[in-house]
Amino acid sequence: MTVYEAIEERQSVRAFSDRKIPADTLERILRAGTQAPTARNEQAHRTIAVTDPAIIKQLGSAQAHIGTAPCVLVVYFDGDSRTMACGQPARVLDCSICLSYMVLAAVEEGIQGCWIGGVEVESVRKLLGLPESAVIVALHTLGYPAGDTPRREKKEPSTLYDIV
Repeated sequence: MTVYEAIEERQSVRAFSDRKIPADTLERILRAGTQAPTARNEQAHRTIAVTDPAIIKQLGSAQAHIGTAPCVLVVYFDGDSRTMACGQPARVLDCSICLSYMVLAAVEEGIQGCWIGGVEVESVRKLLGLPESAVIVALHTLGYPAGDTPRREKKEPSTLYDIV
């Protein structure tokens, strides 16, 4: 699969089969995230791959489908997020790029998931024993799809970019 094919294949999936993600597959996905570029190459992002069903169930209390995933990635940074010259928070962008790399690697492995925005970050921080200085940027479920997920319609690509 090419990276372009992975981009085309990626979907937001919320229904997972009972199939567990093999440890070596999960390791490849996590390693992909470590290759993401970061501001000043500081590599300050961190990822926790939660595979314990009891913890995943607690993470899923806000959205039921989270609790059915065999893995939930928690992407965060610890400490300050300096603002880049363009006005954007460096660490939030670093974490987002890292997660994007992991998501595309997962698609290569036949795994899909969903970026979770509606999460009570304070409860996640406490559940995982993260310090108060940890800023959770995203949760993302990972798993083998339970069946076919209808593709959502995308806008015409040329309406989303310009070439000047």
